[in-house]
Amino acid sequence: MPVRTGVIHGTSAALNIEIGFVPDVVIMVNPNSGGTEKVSFHLVKKVIVFTSMTAAVTSGIKKGAWIKGITSGAKAQIGELILDTTTTGWLICDVEQITGTFQSENCQVYPSEPGSAAAADDDITVVVDVEFGVNIEAASLVTTINDGILGYAGDGTTTPKEAKGFTIGSTISVDTEILFYIAFQNSPGMSQPALVNGVDQETVW
Repeated sequence: MPVRTGVIHGTSAALNIEIGFVPDVVIMVNPNSGGTEKVSFHLVKKVIVFTSMTAAVTSGIKKGAWIKGITSGAKAQIGELILDTTTTGWLICDVEQITGTFQSENCQVYPSEPGSAAAADDDITVVVDVEFGVNIEAASLVTTINDGILGYAGDGTTTPKEAKGFTIGSTISVDTEILFYIAFQNSPGMSQPALVNGVDQETVW
């Protein structure tokens, strides 16, 4: 399991932290007395909520399948499926497996990565993709906005090229203060859905 630790200093602007891989989880600590953020804990994956699903595609919604937005044209591979009911739940996706930005829209489901043709079938309805994290100061503040910690897929068009890593938002990037980070990524084959009380999360409880 890749793990990177390090120290950076904040600038009051969003920063791309290049560590060579896109982590699954990032923990950042601001040890400065009176610092704005003390601890930030973020799941660095995209969480896509779906609010309806047609019965015809129920068997096709699974890990490894793809969705493509009818309105946005964004597409994503499903890394993990968590059902709440038979037609609602969450899709967990790696940053590197998403192209574009989903809106609250209808999507078509594909067994493999879709091409350039526009999506047309209303298979599943999703809500805008978000990231989840917690910034802990005097009390816990749950954040679901992009001003947190996001996965960064790198940029091969820049000079020099930027490696994979994560991006911290401007709120966390406190100017002139040092920030410790710990970033984790599961080893290949380790990103498997957990059983809860002996039941997988693709089964409605």
